[in-house]
Amino acid sequence: MTLRDHVILGAAASIGLYAFTGVEAIWFFCASVLIDIDHYLDFIYHSRLRNLSPKNMFSYHRTLQRWWKDPAFLNMEVFHTAEFLGILLFLTILLGSATLLAIFLGFIFHISLDMIFLLYHGVFSKRTNSITSYFIRKRQMAEMGYDPAVLYRKAVDIVS
Repeated sequence: MTLRDHVILGAAASIGLYAFTGVEAIWFFCASVLIDIDHYLDFIYHSRLRNLSPKNMFSYHRTLQRWWKDPAFLNMEVFHTAEFLGILLFLTILLGSATLLAIFLGFIFHISLDMIFLLYHGVFSKRTNSITSYFIRKRQMAEMGYDPAVLYRKAVDIVS
């Protein structure tokens, strides 16, 4: 999904939640959009810190999107993983924080939208929802002669 889509849908959900949660709805909205900061981290990692341009990051991800159905494509965004969400949920419960709960639910809302989007485009399996799963699948792909990093480096080269 695009940033614009996440902003619109996150705002609509936050407005609906405001009557029930008050100011915590702002945290829900921020989380539902800002979770995608991991896309930027992914870009600067694959560009080896040589390209920090947000504009190029968006071009990079549009380029990768064209290759979603390539057998060598595999994606993981760290803030979208079960491990990250599990830690956040643990902290939320441990601290009993309404703000952390709103952030956690904003993340879940965002990831749910992403899953629907990926299902619609027939590429649901191309994003791993677990760090462990990513490394298992990456190893399996390597055994078949595929290296997902090649596509990421190629996308960086195209936008740089």
